[in-house]
Amino acid sequence: MYIMNIIFGFIIIIILILFINFKKKSITIINLVLYSNNDEYDEMYKLTRKYYKKFNNVKTIYYKFNEYNKEEYELNDDILNIKGKETFIPGILDKTIKAFKYINNNYKFDYIVRSNISTIINFDLLTNYLKYNKFDYGGGLKMIVYSINKSYGIVDNTYFGKEYASGTSIIISKEMVDKIINNQNNINYTVIDDVAIGMLINENKKFIPNDFYMMVPNYDNQNDLINEIKNKNYIFFRNRQSERKKDLIQMKTIINNI
Repeated sequence: MYIMNIIFGFIIIIILILFINFKKKSITIINLVLYSNNDEYDEMYKLTRKYYKKFNNVKTIYYKFNEYNKEEYELNDDILNIKGKETFIPGILDKTIKAFKYINNNYKFDYIVRSNISTIINFDLLTNYLKYNKFDYGGGLKMIVYSINKSYGIVDNTYFGKEYASGTSIIISKEMVDKIINNQNNINYTVIDDVAIGMLINENKKFIPNDFYMMVPNYDNQNDLINEIKNKNYIFFRNRQSERKKDLIQMKTIINNI
């Protein structure tokens, strides 16, 4: 009986250790989705919000400017309306920083993942990766500034050679979100949002490998897309066809097969 009690006690200790380690590795993610209203984006919203609800550790918030807001922030279900008018530069960056501030003040989280309405994310794979690969700043696709692009606010070679995470798959830790907010006055609002965020951080942080990101081409046969998905461990699926209805079709295929 004495030996049995020792064995039972030992088993209980092992279970507690495993439980504590599991809790330590639990990752909480805010999925911050860049959004604006139009018929096709609204369909993507309906499609993705249903999909993202399956992830218990992920809180999804779609965010956009709304110039008719009475308050600076108005959360309507999972849509965060921020008082302001939509623009490309500096609008996307401006509302992103404001969304960071809102989330920081209202939620507990380990990471913010900033994506857009037509990017599908496999949060099972991402969560598993982040459990064992902690970092402050990364993304599904690493980009490098290498040329002048005036439409993106890149007007000279100041940032040439600098790395940043593609705006469709930015991953930022809670600690880095704090630093961004505390240093928001140093952000360059004359360049596009993902470049501006990367340049503010301005450190060679660890990036998720590029083969976790798929720029989804136009598949005439959806079975070809299914085969590609099942043969690779993609986390981010970026959909951007000239015909956005085609994106919807392929987004549905992706969701049903990851």
